[in-house]
Amino acid sequence: MRSMQLRWLPIALIGLGLLTACGQSDPTATPTPTSLPAPTPTPAATPTATSVPTPTVRPTHTPTPSPTPTPTPVPGATQVRLPAVQDATLYEQDDGLRANGSGNHLFIGVTNSRDKRRALVAFDVAGSVPAGAAIVSAQLVLSLSRTIAEDEPSEVHRATASWGEGDSMAGSGEGAGASSADGDATWVHRRFDTERWATPGGDFSQEVSASAVVGRPQLGEVAIITWGSTPRMVADVQGWLDDPSSNHGWLVLGNEEKERQTAKRFESRENPDESNRPALLIEYFVP
Repeated sequence: MRSMQLRWLPIALIGLGLLTACGQSDPTATPTPTSLPAPTPTPAATPTATSVPTPTVRPTHTPTPSPTPTPTPVPGATQVRLPAVQDATLYEQDDGLRANGSGNHLFIGVTNSRDKRRALVAFDVAGSVPAGAAIVSAQLVLSLSRTIAEDEPSEVHRATASWGEGDSMAGSGEGAGASSADGDATWVHRRFDTERWATPGGDFSQEVSASAVVGRPQLGEVAIITWGSTPRMVADVQGWLDDPSSNHGWLVLGNEEKERQTAKRFESRENPDESNRPALLIEYFVP
């Protein structure tokens, strides 16, 4: 019996080696758990922020002041500069006893005493432009010599009744006028003291022939103020050429708000400096 056990011992050892070589473990041994590598966590995706477009900042538009248009000379047109043949200031006063027919200055606007001033000016169009001519441009030019007011609006209206220019002459700055003389245009009279306006302050068309902003000249200097050319102003001059009896000139209105002083002083046709006197610039064609 012992010899048989010894004989089987080598065979058993050989079988055990084969099992070990084939990876078979002893069924009686407690299996050692296999350590599995810990899974690497997948990093959460970082959300990509939606790109909000940056708004385009548009530069603030600063309006460029429009310059006063200067009419381009019309090719082939004849140009003339007419001097005033009459001018006067209407001084607001119920009795019409103030005038300045022969003074050196004209006034528009409201004084510090809240009285209105209006200017009249006329030109001999038919005596300077050939009959039958076609007016293509017209400008009224006045020289501003004094004011304490800043920029103020002004308007030119066609006068609808004749008026006179007497010998009255105001002293000092002429703002208060002088005693009315025979034939003077006053606030009440077309010709002192026999002919009256239909409306105190002058008879004129309500249609504006031209407008302009009147500023403030440098101390001791004169500023040139120009009204026109406009279609209405051209029509006024054309009408005076075609029918001289209708030519009563223009009435110039300043800012007549009563709350503050807006008065402006211009040079009249009697002013010693000829270059500063009122002028009418005309361009025309002769058919």
